[in-house]
Amino acid sequence: MLNFVGMILVVTYPNYGVTFLGYLLNATSWGFWPVLYAWAIEIMHKDMEERAIVIGVAQTFGQAFIAWVPVLILNVGKYAPRFHMAFAVMSGISVLQFASIFIIRWFGKREAERDQSHESNPVGDQKDIVV
Repeated sequence: MLNFVGMILVVTYPNYGVTFLGYLLNATSWGFWPVLYAWAIEIMHKDMEERAIVIGVAQTFGQAFIAWVPVLILNVGKYAPRFHMAFAVMSGISVLQFASIFIIRWFGKREAERDQSHESNPVGDQKDIVV
């Protein structure tokens, strides 16, 4: 959420100090993704194959995002020094980033419910929750 606040500060460009604060707040989001990955891995601690696939895909998309999005939306030749389109795109991504907390929380609760149902029905007539 700090990333979104930072984007708003940068876009409004009230003065140099506030803009600098906006860029600093944007940098706080760099620590968010490793924590999110660790949380997702913790949820999938019982299935190593699923865990490996999810973290591999997440890392791949993350690195592709870091490599290509700045090239595409921060085109210095076209948009410098204000980057209005880039700030709008990054603000949207900040909202999605915040929403990912609730998505992973939902998956965690679903996994806990599955584990609980498997523990209560240890015999062969288990009903798997299929979504």
